Amino acid sequence: MSTVTDQQTAISEQPFALSPEVSIALARFISAIITAPSEQQIYSILANSLKELIPNDRASVTLHNPETNELEIFTLHGQHGTLPMGKSLTVENTYTGRAFRRCKGQIHELQASTTKTDGRILYNDGLRNIINAPLIIHGHAIGTINAGHRISTGFNRVSLQLLELIAQLVSANIERQRLLEDRQKAVSHYRFYATQLENLNRLAQQLSTVTSVAETLEITTRTLQVMMPSRRISYAAYCPEHDSFEITVLAGNEIMNCLCMPAEGTSLQLVMDSQEPMYFSQLADSLILSISALANGE
Repeated sequence: MSTVTDQQTAISEQPFALSPEVSIALARFISAIITAPSEQQIYSILANSLKELIPNDRASVTLHNPETNELEIFTLHGQHGTLPMGKSLTVENTYTGRAFRRCKGQIHELQASTTKTDGRILYNDGLRNIINAPLIIHGHAIGTINAGHRISTGFNRVSLQLLELIAQLVSANIERQRLLEDRQKAVSHYRFYATQLENLNRLAQQLSTVTSVAETLEITTRTLQVMMPSRRISYAAYCPEHDSFEITVLAGNEIMNCLCMPAEGTSLQLVMDSQEPMYFSQLADSLILSISALANGE
């Protein structure tokens, strides 16, 4: 992830003028993108609008993958080129990576002698002019928007400044969308935990008046079925005399045939010895006896 410095602004400081047609197309693009319901929809709107805003023969978005430190390509237009969707570019020794690292738009006329990886590939594919602009969120580049032209003079300073403006608009709305999603997740989590807390408080109140183990298990089972719906709920009591667990099925239509289970080598023993709650998955493949038995419905 690259960072914007004080000297690297997202949009060139020099003013630029747009034709009436492009101004109208830009207004439509802004209107659509600010109401996009998802990040995916933002990219879809960009794909449908970019060629009208900046005539080009190929366009793409790259997004930085921190794990590989590469820029993954998502084609917007001209998908049959030699840098198709699903490929990646290195951050180093590429024109795309330069725009990403410097957090500043770039324009390049491609030559046969270029040593940049993407420049060489695109030149061999017939492109002669490219522009790249970084997508910047919270002062950090997350990727780039890129366009290519088969004519060496296909792009100019206005093209680059317009692409930088588009990149800034896309970045701002991606950031807005991510903030909305984070807020929705936070609200959803809050509601979930608030409901669970209510269930636990109700359980505590009910348990404070019970007079038998059977009643305790019955009330606890009802609460568990509400809080975490399960195919089966059971209670295991350890019998030290036989080093085994006596299992009582509290809820579930399936019948457990083994109501008494040797403790050794079981998940129940692991939980009891650790005195901590545990989670087990891939039950059918487990080497632990009690888990394998549960998976097989025994």
